[in-house]
Amino acid sequence: MTLVLFPHQTFTPREVEPDFAEEHAAAREEGLATALIDHTEITRGDSVGAVRRVPAVPATGVYRGWMLRAADYHAFYTALAERGVSLVNDPDAYRFCHHLPECYPALAGETPLTTWLPVPGEVDFEAAPPTMPPVDWMREIARRVPSRLFTMAVALREDGRWTVIELGDGQVAGLPAPELARDFHRQLRKATP
Repeated sequence: MTLVLFPHQTFTPREVEPDFAEEHAAAREEGLATALIDHTEITRGDSVGAVRRVPAVPATGVYRGWMLRAADYHAFYTALAERGVSLVNDPDAYRFCHHLPECYPALAGETPLTTWLPVPGEVDFEAAPPTMPPVDWMREIARRVPSRLFTMAVALREDGRWTVIELGDGQVAGLPAPELARDFHRQLRKATP
C-alpha cells in the first residue's frame, strides 16, 4: 500500500495544512491512502509524537510536506518505520538530494563548480529559454542519483549544453502548478506498490 503523508494544520490536527489541501484531495481522488503528520513536532524533536495519527500498517510512505533538516528527516523516517511505514527515500537519499557536497560527485561534469558570491545588479529570471533538456540526458543523470523520488533544477548554458543546478528530495518539492496535483498523484499511484 502507498500512504501519502501531509502536514496537518497547526491548531486543527485532523485537517490538512491549507497549502497542501488541493494535493491531499487529489491523492484521495486517485484512491491513495493519506495520513496527517505534525511537522512542528518533527522540527521540535518529537517525531514519534508527530506520527501518532499515522496508521501502524505496512506501507510505502511518500511525504508531501515542507523540507526538513537531514537530522529531523532521519528521526521522522525512524518513527514511521517503527509503525511499519517505509518512506520512499531513506535518510541517505534525502540528504544526498539536499546537500550539494553529497551529490556533487554523481553530478560531476553535469553541474558547475559551486561558489556563493554576491550578484551585481538584477537577475532576469524571465529570460530563461522555453526549451526542455533532452530526455536521454535526464535519464542518464537520474541513473546516478540513489533516490526514488527527486527533483532536478537544470539550466541551459551559453554553449548549448545543459547543466544541473541542484537536486532536491521530491517529497518536499512543491508542484509548479496546483492543477498538476491530480496527475502527480495518478502517476504516484501507478509507480508505487
